[in-house]
Order: sequence, then C-alpha cells, then structure tokens
Amino acid sequence: MARPVRIHIPNSTYLVQLIARKEAVFFASDGERLLFLDCLSEAAIRYRVRVYAFALMDRSILIFLRNSDVRLTKFVHTLIVSYINRLKPIRPVERLIRDRHREILVEEQTLFLHV
Repeated sequence: MARPVRIHIPNSTYLVQLIARKEAVFFASDGERLLFLDCLSEAAIRYRVRVYAFALMDRSILIFLRNSDVRLTKFVHTLIVSYINRLKPIRPVERLIRDRHREILVEEQTLFLHV
C-alpha cells in the first residue's frame, strides 16, 4: 500500500512527531538534547520555521511550529540528518527513527494567541 501524499499548506501551524525505533532512544544524555536543540535552531533559521514549543523525550520528539513556504518534510529531513550526523561520533545510531515523521495540522482559532 502506497503512502499518502503529504499536503503542503504554507504558513500553517503543525504538531510534528518523531518516534524512535523499539530498540533505540533519541537522547541518552542531556548533552544529546542540547545537540538536538542546536540542530533544531539551525534548521528553523535556514527554512524560516517558527518553533513555538517542543518536548524532547527519550523515545519521542514533539515540535509545535509554524512552517514557511518550504515543505515541512524538507525541514524535518534536514533536522534529522543533521542530528544523526552529529551524534555518530558520540554513539552508534543505526536505525534510530521508526518511520516517517507525523505532521498534524493545527487549526488556529481564537484560543491560539501569540505570546
């Protein structure tokens, strides 16, 4: 069964989820979390993505963001590749991510206010 095509809606708010494989963890230390945040910051600047919030758990990552005119898939791919490449000298990271990332479009209503 083919994967569904991702629909790109520029300047929209999304919740992005990354899940680690069963035997893997994203972060073995706080230093690895800081490394990921560096990669997140660089990718956000490069692709003009505004990050509102994030949760960096051992086996899952949640990022609440607003995309730009660049496809969100490109941003997430750059983020993951950058993190994995920087993590390789620290520890083995074969097959870290379980599957494609999940993008959940968030409807903006009056409850969503800029802080």
